[in-house]
Amino acid sequence: MKPSEQKPVTEVFITHVKPGKYHLYNEWAAKIRQIEAEFPGYKGVYTQSPTPNDPNSWVTILSFDTNEHLDNWLTSKKRQEIIKESAVFVDNYEGHLMRDPFFGWFSSQSSPRKV
Repeated sequence: MKPSEQKPVTEVFITHVKPGKYHLYNEWAAKIRQIEAEFPGYKGVYTQSPTPNDPNSWVTILSFDTNEHLDNWLTSKKRQEIIKESAVFVDNYEGHLMRDPFFGWFSSQSSPRKV
């Protein structure tokens, strides 16, 4: 399948930051965003700050044009190196691959409404 025929893919990361280390995480996040944007197929990223109910968890939504390009980033030496830098302020990461960036956001039972 040609890249032009493939759908974009999204990886959702939940990053559990150690308490009191948020400033280090934010500095590091800016650095990793610059590096991943250099990889072929990069489409964009969105980071959601923690909520009061879960003050240590940051959600990052990362999109690439193909699964192959996303995998190239996820398995790259550059990513592995920068992930090692985060061990001081990150407890762990969870990753969730979404082949459709809006999968699960809308119930098949719901009806669209005019807004």
